[in-house]
Amino acid sequence: IQDNQGVSLGAFEFVPKNDDSGQISETPLGPFRRMKLAIRRISGDGDAIFPSAKAVANIHFQGDEQIHTVSGSISLPTTQHRSTPEGYDEVGISLPTDQYPSKEWRQIGDLDGRNVVIQLGFKRMSRGRVPAGCIFVRGYNLSQAFF
Repeated sequence: IQDNQGVSLGAFEFVPKNDDSGQISETPLGPFRRMKLAIRRISGDGDAIFPSAKAVANIHFQGDEQIHTVSGSISLPTTQHRSTPEGYDEVGISLPTDQYPSKEWRQIGDLDGRNVVIQLGFKRMSRGRVPAGCIFVRGYNLSQAFF
């Protein structure tokens, strides 16, 4: 996960869950295999995801084959919160359900070019947070991933 300037905000490792070989789905472009991935955070601060972050995927296959793909902004729902004192995080911020749906899904890659696709599921947290020096509420964590 990166900010708009390409600075890393955290990194996750995804591996097929329980040696899942996936399910085949028929699409207008032909059959595709979809596998559920286990998620492990390997760097970064806290669970809350920066709402306008970009998702970057480096996919490594057996052997030396690698694919690199970048999403645009993941554009998670957020609101401005200006009462955070300079130098302090603010936590426990209410997340109204009409502004923060319980789940949000984003996709990296596309099927049009028959490339790989990573689907990311974000779950609304029970309470939001605003890190020191920021004004946007972070209200989601990464909860599911599919390849």
